[in-house]
Amino acid sequence: MKFRGLLIFPIILIMGACSHRPPLLEYTLSREAVWAAQASNASRWAPHIWVKAEDHFRKGETSFRNYRYEEAKQHFLQAKQLSERAQVLSRIESAQSGEYEQ
Repeated sequence: MKFRGLLIFPIILIMGACSHRPPLLEYTLSREAVWAAQASNASRWAPHIWVKAEDHFRKGETSFRNYRYEEAKQHFLQAKQLSERAQVLSRIESAQSGEYEQ
């Protein structure tokens, strides 16, 4: 009986480790945030934040393609947050300069 339990435990552990799902929601939301920041001309008005957002998004895509889903998820979350920040800052900066476009 103990032998059977010892055999089942590693199998359950391995199956649990392999059951990570692709972070499709995080990927989609970060992609949309990156596109929105790009549309607000974040590369011009908030380049320091934009570069970081773009870098995290690319790293997320690479991790995603290599099946490192937890790592990809973290990069996508960072990309989304930074893209949103870049978009807001871009709108503020462009409004202050008088070049704001909706």
